[in-house]
Amino acid sequence: MSGKPPIPPAGKPAASPDLDAVNSRLRNLVSSLRDEQARLEARSMTPVPSRPQPGQPAAPSATQNFAERRLATELEAAREEAREARAERDRLKARLDELEAEHRRISDEYVAILEQTTDVARRYVALERLHGGLDRDGTLTAIHEVVVNLVGSEEYGLYERRGDRLELVHSFGLDRARWSSFEVGKGAVGRAARTGAIYVAGREGPPAPEDADLSAVVPLRAGDRVPGVLAIFRLLGHKPVLDEQDQAVFDLLAVHAGIALHLRPAAGEGAKA
Repeated sequence: MSGKPPIPPAGKPAASPDLDAVNSRLRNLVSSLRDEQARLEARSMTPVPSRPQPGQPAAPSATQNFAERRLATELEAAREEAREARAERDRLKARLDELEAEHRRISDEYVAILEQTTDVARRYVALERLHGGLDRDGTLTAIHEVVVNLVGSEEYGLYERRGDRLELVHSFGLDRARWSSFEVGKGAVGRAARTGAIYVAGREGPPAPEDADLSAVVPLRAGDRVPGVLAIFRLLGHKPVLDEQDQAVFDLLAVHAGIALHLRPAAGEGAKA
């Protein structure tokens, strides 16, 4: 029997421990290469942000875009609220102007009504006094209060017609010697007695020189007759001119003072028909 080792069958080389180790390392290397290739392929599928060129701003990110859109929305909402607030302010200002105009109108109407009420009350008191006197002196006192308190004069004269002249029968604050009588038909006092029309200085042009001191002349009527006149001279300092309220007082005196004096003649005279 020979000492040589047996020859292996054809087609099946004998296994070597070194060759198996090399094959194992190769398989591991191939597996590692495949894993690295897969990893690189996965990385290549993820978009890589491009770097901005020198001098160009960086492209905004998705977070920045969302923040900008949100700020733009909030800014537009704030602008809309500001527009609505301005519109509301303008509306309220217009309403306030309307209320102020209405308040002024109501205040003016209230003042006018108050003045009218006061004027009516004063005339009612004057009328009551004129007809409430029991005698001629009471009527003269009522005329005095009306002239001083309502008209605003402390210079007046009451004249009665006697023939063609007007004689002074009662006065206050006058020089009786200077203003003792007038001729019917001449001057403002005489014309008022003849025509029965109230005279107010300056209403029909500048007064004549002889009428310069007169402020008004009121004919005192008794029916169709004018038995006397009330001549009012200078006004008090607080009463520069005569107005519509004074005209109303003159109308009252013309009718009611004349009737009161006609019904209460001077002592020794009877009431004239």
